[in-house]
Amino acid sequence: MTGRLWIDEQTAASGAMARIAAELQLPRCGRDGMPKAGDAVIMFRRPRRERAAAERGFDAGVWLMDGRPGLDPDDIGQMRLAGVRFDPSVAGGEAAAEGSDGHAGAAGGVRLFEVPVFHLQPLAVRRVGPGSGLLPADWNGPHPLRRRLEAAAVKALYAAGRDFGTVLLAAADDGAVRVAGPFGGPAERDLPLWAEAVRAFRAALAEEAEAEAGRRRELLIGADPEFLLVGPDGRVVSASRYFPRDGAAGSDALRVRGRLRCPVAELRPDPAPDPAGLMRGIRGLMRRAEAMTAEAGRPLRWLAGGMPVPGFALGGHLHLNVPPSARLLRVLDSCVALPLAAAEDARALRRRPRYGALGDFRAKPYGFEYRTPPSWLVSPLAAQAAFAAALLAAGHTALLAALTGLPSETEAGRRAYYEGDRDALRAIARRVHDAMRRVPGYASHRRWIAPFFAALEREAVWREEADIRPKWGLSVRNGDGGGNTGADGDRTGSRWPPPSTGAAASPGR
Repeated sequence: MTGRLWIDEQTAASGAMARIAAELQLPRCGRDGMPKAGDAVIMFRRPRRERAAAERGFDAGVWLMDGRPGLDPDDIGQMRLAGVRFDPSVAGGEAAAEGSDGHAGAAGGVRLFEVPVFHLQPLAVRRVGPGSGLLPADWNGPHPLRRRLEAAAVKALYAAGRDFGTVLLAAADDGAVRVAGPFGGPAERDLPLWAEAVRAFRAALAEEAEAEAGRRRELLIGADPEFLLVGPDGRVVSASRYFPRDGAAGSDALRVRGRLRCPVAELRPDPAPDPAGLMRGIRGLMRRAEAMTAEAGRPLRWLAGGMPVPGFALGGHLHLNVPPSARLLRVLDSCVALPLAAAEDARALRRRPRYGALGDFRAKPYGFEYRTPPSWLVSPLAAQAAFAAALLAAGHTALLAALTGLPSETEAGRRAYYEGDRDALRAIARRVHDAMRRVPGYASHRRWIAPFFAALEREAVWREEADIRPKWGLSVRNGDGGGNTGADGDRTGSRWPPPSTGAAASPGR
């Protein structure tokens, strides 16, 4: 039986985690047997993810959950790439040997907070150090600072390759949040919180393994891609002029010069069980949006990608009806985000790391929203590959984690992503595609995935200044300034294949 939660023998030998393991009767590696593919192991020794499994005598596909305390220069480097902010005393790595109670690293004039996190889930947010008893009356509700602290703690751990730990953060008066010390392990006072979190994770892990093995769960893929309306003068025209705030073809809020506006257009198709259904829904909504802007009175270009206009970062968020997990996020980063980055226009790099950081997600009642990708509306070929790869990742998470080796977790993979090294990203994409082809479910997704990776082999790159409508089979009126109305090109002149044709589905929310 797979889907069991284990604990490393050394980790279970002492400390708070040992008490949790004893209370929950977690099996110990070696003493009680060895984990199998689909199992997870709690440990404090830093693993090299899936590649380390064989070295430790584990089957490929065992999830090594790292909770190692401290920080080292490599951790700090990876976190910096992801846009994590540091207190000045920590940024140079001087605090690498301190524990979670070493609060002296924070600069004066800030408030200190501790956030214990287990597997993407903040367990508490407490103020520590001077003024530790001073908290707002609504602190345990949706307090803005509390939410920023929770998000910062989860992001910091994920960027450093950890699955759990206690994060020390400093909050300035202007709302800025920075890592103020090395990661710590579970504290004695938090034992009930940790025990409950580990118990819930163990149940979820078993349920996930059962669902993946039995294929009883119908996977659905949804999306909310964004695009811009741009006038002949190159200025963004607010989408709220044409689209309602909450429409299926609608507008999205963005803070511009301190004011909340709705300049970005967003499509919200119904979820679908396959890429074909989602593509039909998107085309249908694009036709609806086209009709809504038909009487604009002036030509408009529709632009997508990462940042087709400076200052306007666009997303192509993907929605999955499964619970978020750190391993699934790492598989999505490796199989979706890194290959897409290999095809990006150079201007899309400006979106990162403030937006598009690896592992960016938001929990939802139906599952979660994966927020890392840019707006793949810029290329139907990239869109359908992203949908299919995400479904494959959700259906075969453990196997893909083992086969790909999770390049998004390597220093080289992360640096290539955040620095936009296309040559390195193409090499990674080639290895990822080879791994995907070895997954049993690949055959049903091949027609959506293979053309995109073939385009990467031709060094194809999308162009963010080109109107997206012709690529999706929509006409552009004379004078609309569509630019290149053909398929996406690249620096060598190769072309993306044209989008497939098909009737549009009736759009809906």
